[in-house]
Amino acid sequence: MSNSFAELRALLKELIDEDMKLRSNFEFSVENKNLIKDLNFKKKIQMGLSILKNKGLVNNQIEDTIKKNLDLLS
Repeated sequence: MSNSFAELRALLKELIDEDMKLRSNFEFSVENKNLIKDLNFKKKIQMGLSILKNKGLVNNQIEDTIKKNLDLLS
């Protein structure tokens, strides 16, 4: 799973670096739609983790790490 995210990150970085209009829109959206400020953010992350775990895409160690980091956002 982490390789896929690394590839996605590289692709997004390349696209955003090359297209200033896209970069500007991306930065604007990030600033105005801050997911961490969403009152249901933790609940959505936990629901997503449950789905990934049920599909066998996340193990207990990854789940625990994400939950621990999620608690730091409070």
